[in-house]
Amino acid sequence: MNLDKLTKIIKDEEIVILYIKSRSCSVCTALLPKVGEAAASEKVKFIDIYIEENREVGTKYNVFTAPTIIMFAMGKEVYREGRFLRVSKLKGKIYKYKELLL
Repeated sequence: MNLDKLTKIIKDEEIVILYIKSRSCSVCTALLPKVGEAAASEKVKFIDIYIEENREVGTKYNVFTAPTIIMFAMGKEVYREGRFLRVSKLKGKIYKYKELLL
């Protein structure tokens, strides 16, 4: 996914979860379904990308480690967590921002 398309999605959707992973990261592979399930259960847009194929995304959002989760609400970054992710914390943040947007 190119940066322009990603930027448009972030602007158009109320909440977006961006999951940045690396091909050489086993933790990225293990966490992907859990993070995707958390996003799906709250009915928010979920995008996962490989940093190796999307260097411009990594540069724009200052991503230095994988996995990295960035949550956007109304086009603004509202939450970020990298390397050691807690899905329960992500779920809490999603719930909080969904409540604020209702």
